[in-house]
Amino acid sequence: MSDASQEPRNLHDHLGEVFLQDVGLNPGPSATPAPLDDEEFGRIAIDLHLISEEDLEAARPTADATPGLRLWEHLTQTDVLDVGDVLSVFRFHSELCSYSDRNVGRYFVVERLGEGSSGRVYRAIHQDLLKHVALKILNVQEDAPFALHG
Repeated sequence: MSDASQEPRNLHDHLGEVFLQDVGLNPGPSATPAPLDDEEFGRIAIDLHLISEEDLEAARPTADATPGLRLWEHLTQTDVLDVGDVLSVFRFHSELCSYSDRNVGRYFVVERLGEGSSGRVYRAIHQDLLKHVALKILNVQEDAPFALHG
């Protein structure tokens, strides 16, 4: 029989891996570029007291020497940061850049995927479930019978 205290941790680790892959922190053809570079990520993580200067300096050579490996991916693999820490840095970065519109309800918008006649589609992450989704924002037509006007 498995230890019940281990199951939530394993589920959290799995969701964390899915999150990291979905926001492009794992190399591969389907990876989405992260919204900030390694230097900016490191600076914000230090400012938020998530890592120390020593942690950053220790991780930088490996991340720089390994093609396709991002700094925050290495920090996560070495258990210096967890998924929640990575998401905290992304959130802070979006606020820092005045992209308050990157949060739609419980979703964090990563990138715009496309636009059509009925609306726009974004790649987003549900901030509680750490799950990748396609988020469609519908256009409101002024003459629609049930349109909400604010």
